Amino acid sequence: MAEVRSKRIKIVMLTSAILLIILVLGFTGGLNIASFQKNYTNSLIASYAVSGQETVRKIEYAVKYGKPLTNFFGIEELLSEKVKNSEYLEAVQVILPDGSILYDQHGTVQGQKLPQEVQQQINFQPDKGEDTFTSTLYGGKYHAIIPIRDAQSAWIGSLDLLFDERVIREHTAKYLNQLVRYLALLAALALLGLYFFVQKAPLVVDNKINKKYMLTGFIVILGVVQIIYSAINYQMFKHAYREIAQETVAISATIMQKDINYVINKGVPYSKLYDLESYMQRIVKGVPEIESINLLGADNQVLYTTASRAISETTRDDLSTGLHLAKDRQNNSAKISVRISESYLNSKLQAVILDGLTVLVASLIIMVETTLFLLIFLNRWLQREKVPAQGGSGLFEPGIMRPLSFVLFFAVFMPSAFIPLLMKEIYQPFLGLSKNIVLGLPISMEMLAAGLATVVAGYLVDKYDWRKIFFTGLFVLAVGTALSGLAREPLLFILARGIVGIGYGCSAISMRSFINTLPGDEAKSQGFTAMTAGLYAGLLNGVVIGAMLADRMGYSQVFFVALAFMLLAVLFALAFFRDTSLAGRQACSLAKAVGQGSGGLWGFFGNKQVLTFFLLIVFPLTVCSMFLDYYFPLFAESMGASTSNVGRAFMLNGLCIVYLGPLLGKYTSKYLSPGGSILLSGLIIILAFLLFSLKATLLTAFIVVVLLGVAESFGLLAQNNYFLRLEATQRVGSGKALGYYDNIRKMGQMSGPLLFGGVLAFGILGVGAIGAVSFVLLGLFWLTNRQRGGLSNKPDKGVGL
Repeated sequence: MAEVRSKRIKIVMLTSAILLIILVLGFTGGLNIASFQKNYTNSLIASYAVSGQETVRKIEYAVKYGKPLTNFFGIEELLSEKVKNSEYLEAVQVILPDGSILYDQHGTVQGQKLPQEVQQQINFQPDKGEDTFTSTLYGGKYHAIIPIRDAQSAWIGSLDLLFDERVIREHTAKYLNQLVRYLALLAALALLGLYFFVQKAPLVVDNKINKKYMLTGFIVILGVVQIIYSAINYQMFKHAYREIAQETVAISATIMQKDINYVINKGVPYSKLYDLESYMQRIVKGVPEIESINLLGADNQVLYTTASRAISETTRDDLSTGLHLAKDRQNNSAKISVRISESYLNSKLQAVILDGLTVLVASLIIMVETTLFLLIFLNRWLQREKVPAQGGSGLFEPGIMRPLSFVLFFAVFMPSAFIPLLMKEIYQPFLGLSKNIVLGLPISMEMLAAGLATVVAGYLVDKYDWRKIFFTGLFVLAVGTALSGLAREPLLFILARGIVGIGYGCSAISMRSFINTLPGDEAKSQGFTAMTAGLYAGLLNGVVIGAMLADRMGYSQVFFVALAFMLLAVLFALAFFRDTSLAGRQACSLAKAVGQGSGGLWGFFGNKQVLTFFLLIVFPLTVCSMFLDYYFPLFAESMGASTSNVGRAFMLNGLCIVYLGPLLGKYTSKYLSPGGSILLSGLIIILAFLLFSLKATLLTAFIVVVLLGVAESFGLLAQNNYFLRLEATQRVGSGKALGYYDNIRKMGQMSGPLLFGGVLAFGILGVGAIGAVSFVLLGLFWLTNRQRGGLSNKPDKGVGL
C-alpha cells in the first residue's frame, strides 16, 4: 500500500513538474520569440525605408525649387521605378497629411484615402519630433511611411511603401524556427532533470512535502534552463542584427553608387564633387546603422568622408561594405565605403540583454509563485489522501491567498506603466484644464473610485458573503479593463479607469475581510502575509510584462491580455474557495467607525497626533510616490525611453520594496523609533526630488525611482507602526484606524497626478517645488511631535520620534 501511495505521489509531482515547465518555459519562450519578431521586423522595415529615402529626396528637391506636390509632373515614372527596382514592394504612393492618396506608381489617384487605422499612425508634425519614418500593419500589408517636407521643413505629405507581411515572415522564419527548436530541446532537458530530481530527492517527509527541497530543486533546474535559453537568444539576436545592418548598409551603398555614378557620367571629376560630404551626412543621419561613409580614391586614399577625421580603409570586412564607382573623365577610379555602426549594434544588443534579464527575473518570480502554489496543492492532496473524510472545509490553507492575490494583481497592474502614455496618445482638450492635468485624470479617477468603493464594499461585506462582493468586484474590474482597451477618446478612458478603481476596491476589501474571519491570530497573520506577498509579486511581474507587451502589441491589446488573467483569477477562486464563508463577519469598513469609539470619526481625525500624521506625512509622501505612476512614464518617453524601460523602472522600485524592506525595516527598527524612520524615509524622497530638479536626465529619473523604492521599503512599515501605537488609534481600534489610513493614502494617490500636472507648468523645477513643500511639512511634523521623544528607539515608552 505504501509503495502504491509513494508511486502516486511521484506521478502527481511529475505531472506538476510538466505543468510548471509548460507554464514557465512557455512564458519565457513566448515573450522572447515575440520580442525577437518585433525587433527584427522593425529593423527590416527600417532597412526597406532606407531605399524610400532616395525617392523622398528627389521629390523634396523638386518641391524646394518650386514644383508643387499636388501637380508633380513625372511622379508616376519616379514611383514606378521604385517598384521595379525593389523585389519586395507591391505599391508606392504619395499621400497628403489628411490621408488622401495623391499618386501611386500608375499616376494620379482620385477620391481614395488611407484606411483610418493606418492614418492614425501618421503624424510628422513638429511637436511629434523629426521622425524619419513610421510603420504599421493593416490588412496583411505593411506600410512604411516617410515624411516629405518643403523648404521650411514643414510636413506636406508622405511616401508610403507597401509590401506583404509574407516578406517579413520569410525573413524571420528561420530564426523563429530555431528558437522554437531550442525551446523544445531545453524543455525536454528540464523534464529529464526534474524526473531524476523527483525520483531521487526526499520530497515527502512525515506525509508533508519538503518545501525547501522542492522549491530549491525546481528553481535551480528551471533557472539554469532559462539562463541557457537567454544566452542562445542573445547569440541569435547578435547574428540577426548584424545581418540586417549589413543589408541596410548595402542598400544605402547601392543608392549612393547610383547617385554618384549619375554625376560622374555627366563629366564631373571626383575632385569637383562639391557638397558631396553634406549629401553623405544626410544619409548617415537618416540611417542609424551607418557609422561613416568614405569615398576612396586610388590606393584607398580618402577623398571625402563623414568621419570627424580621415581614416584609412583597414576595417573588418563584416563591418564595411564597399562598391566600385565609374571612372571619371580623367580616368580616375574610386569606390564608396560604408561602415556599420558598432555603437548602433551594441545599443541593440544592450536592449536584448535588458529584455533577457527582465524576462529572467519575471520568470523566476513566476517559478517561485507557481512552485509555492504546487506545494500548497500537493500538501492538500496528501492531507485528503490521509483523511479523506474531512473533505474541503477543514483543510483551508491561508497560504492559498498568495496565488489568488498574485494572479489578480498581476492582471490589475499590467497597464500601470503606460496609463499616462495612452492618455497622451488619445489626448483632447477637456473642461479647459491644462494638458498635464488631463493626463493625470485617469489615475486620479481610479484612485478616487477605489477609495470610495472600499468604503461602500466595507458596508456590504458585513451583510453578504465575501465571495459575492469579490466576484462582483472582479466583474466590474473586467468591464472597466475592457472599456479601457476600447477607449479612443479621453472621457471614456477616464470613466473606464474609474470603473477599474471600483472593481479593485471591492475585490481587495473582500479579500481582506475574508482573512479577518480566519480562526486564530496565526491564521490571520499567515493570510495577510500571503496576500501581501502575492500582491507585490503580481505587481512586479504585471507591470514589467505589461510594459513589454505594450512595446510589442500596442497599449490597447494589453488590457485584453489582462482580462484573460482576471478570468483565471475567477476560475482559481471558484476552484479553491468553494467552502469558505464569513463565519463571523467582522467590521472592515471605514464608515462603520462613524459614531463609535472615542468621539467617533471627527473625534479621531481631530486628534492632534492623528491629524499631523495624516496631513504632514501620509498625504504629502504618498503624493511624492506618484512620481513613478504619473510623471516618470511621461518624462521617460520624452527622453526616448521605450515602454519596456518604463516597466523596468517599476520593477526596480518594486524589488527595492519587496527585498530591501525586510532588511532595512529590521535595521531601522533596531536603531530608530518609528517616527525617526519616517523622517529618514521622507528625507530620502526629498533628496531624490532635489537631485532630479538639479539634473533632469533619464539616469537621474531612474535613480529617483530606486530611491523612492528604498524609502518606501522601510518607510511604509514605519508609518504603520507609528500609527498603530498612537493612543487615538488604540482607542478606535486598529482595524478601523487602518481603514482611515488606507483612504488617506488613496486621497494622496488621487491628488498626486493632479498636483504633478499642475506644477509642471514650471518645468522640472515643479518637481523640486513638490520636494520643497514636502520638506517643510516634514519639518513641521518634527516640530509638532519632537517633545514626545528623541530619535532613539523606545518601543515600550510611547511612540515618540
